[in-house]
Formats: sequence, structure tokens, C-alpha cells
Amino acid sequence: MSEYLVAERYVRALSGSIDDDAKLEGAVEGLAAFAVLLMDHPDLRTVLEDPAVPPEKRRAILADVLAAGKFPEPLAGFIRALFDRKRLGLLTVIRERFAAVVDERLNRVTAHVTTATDLTAEQEETLRLGLTTYSGKTVRLETEVDTDIIGGVVVRLDGSVIDGSLRARLDRVKHALLAEEM
Repeated sequence: MSEYLVAERYVRALSGSIDDDAKLEGAVEGLAAFAVLLMDHPDLRTVLEDPAVPPEKRRAILADVLAAGKFPEPLAGFIRALFDRKRLGLLTVIRERFAAVVDERLNRVTAHVTTATDLTAEQEETLRLGLTTYSGKTVRLETEVDTDIIGGVVVRLDGSVIDGSLRARLDRVKHALLAEEM
């Protein structure tokens, strides 16, 4: 079975174990924190996955890490289950997919916005509100500056691209003029 399908099963299990929508965001942050912990401390990951270290010793180390990080239940239990089933290697896929499931459950979406210059806080809020109305979902903005678009804005939202950049407008004019010449 592919890692993605296995990860999907774990994601459904974790999502189903948290019935309070308010706790979902904490679980997303907790999974991210644990993933960062393993990335920042490769020795920890090595010890947790090393079959030469006795299983009870590895489990005790994991328990100490979860207690020190104050990971709440059911997230701590979920991480222990991944550990017991030797699935910590799926943590990155699980974290990404779980975040997407939580966004769906909370009717939330991320809009990737590219502009030629930085947006002011007021411009970001106006854009966010407009995209919320457009999508019918709560919108989070991820902004990026790319001077190649010359001016305007390019938005990637829910698989759609809204290109209001000056570069795109100039390209459309260019193609229209070239089409007239033929």
C-alpha cells in the first residue's frame, strides 16, 4: 500500500478522534511542532527509530519528549501510535494532509497572492475580505513579491488562478494585436 494511502488512514483516525473544532488547530500546530523537533534533532529521530536501542528505552524517551513538549491527548497518543507502528517516517505527509483536512472541516482556504510590491495591512485585509466573499470560505493570505508581474495581483485560490497583473494584461494586448495582423 502506498505511503500516501497509509498516511490518509492515520489522518482520518486523528481527525475523527477530535470532535471539538477548536482543538483541531492545536493538533495541527502540535504535529508541526513534533515534526520540527524531529528535523531539528536528527539524533532524537535516530534513537527513536534505531532497532539496536531497546524498545522500552525508545518508548521512555518518546514519553519524556511528549511530556516536555506538553503535547495534549489525543495528539500524544497519536504520536505514540505512529511510533509503535514504526510510522514516524510518514509524519511529514500526515502533517500536511491533516492540515488540509482541518482546513476543509473549518471551511478555510489559503490564497497565494503575488504582487509587484508589498501590500499594506489595509490592502491585505481588503483583498482577504474580497476573496472570502468570492470563495465562500475563510481565507488566509500567503503573500509574495515578484517584480516581474510589473503591477497588479495574481491570486491562486482553490485550484484557480486569478491573474490581474499588468504583465498578463500587456500579454493579452500583444496577442490581440498580433492576431489582428494575421
